[in-house]
Amino acid sequence: MKKSVKVALLLTIIAFSFTALAAGSYHNQSIVANENHTAKTEDKPEKITTYENNLKVPEVVGAQENKKEDKKEDGKEKTTEEVTTVQNNKETERRASNDTTNRGTSRLSDEVYWLARIIHAEAEAEPYLGKAAVGNVILNRVKVSKFPNTIYGVIFDVQDGYTQFSPVLDGRIHNSPSSESIKAAKDVLDGYQPVGSALYFLNPKKSENFWIPANRNYMTTIGKHDFYH
Repeated sequence: MKKSVKVALLLTIIAFSFTALAAGSYHNQSIVANENHTAKTEDKPEKITTYENNLKVPEVVGAQENKKEDKKEDGKEKTTEEVTTVQNNKETERRASNDTTNRGTSRLSDEVYWLARIIHAEAEAEPYLGKAAVGNVILNRVKVSKFPNTIYGVIFDVQDGYTQFSPVLDGRIHNSPSSESIKAAKDVLDGYQPVGSALYFLNPKKSENFWIPANRNYMTTIGKHDFYH
């Protein structure tokens, strides 16, 4: 009886030992698993942070590119403004060289050039007096506020939708003036006034617009032109 008890006690002790060992092994595995899980959990913020940073990089690059594009656009605008300014300056210089001077000021050399051209275009077949009379009318218009204040402006003027001189329309204004037309231009610029204050003239045999005879006062006829004020 005592021997059986001892054997049973020994078996119980052995069974308890195995149970303790198994429990310890399970506990250790749980600790290791927890530690691994903790390590992985601690690693995640770094990975997430890195991923978030990677997501933000394109935004920064995009912003920098936008800034560059803005600078380029600003540069283009400035370039356009500069080009426009240069073009305006050139246009002003061109007009200054083509146009005559304002009322009451000294003459420019281009005055003779353009006045001789309109004289030649309008009165090529007319006698010298008729040529000078045409130049006289052009200069009279320069002095009146209703018309442009330059010879070039008067020649290319448009009143109420009508070009004032037919040679501008048919291109004869660009023909080279004769020596007599140039002389008439110079004489008129020096004060010669064969038709006084006349502002209009027309060839009644060629004219298609008779507004002038209907609205202005007749002065005289020289060659084939009638002059009105």
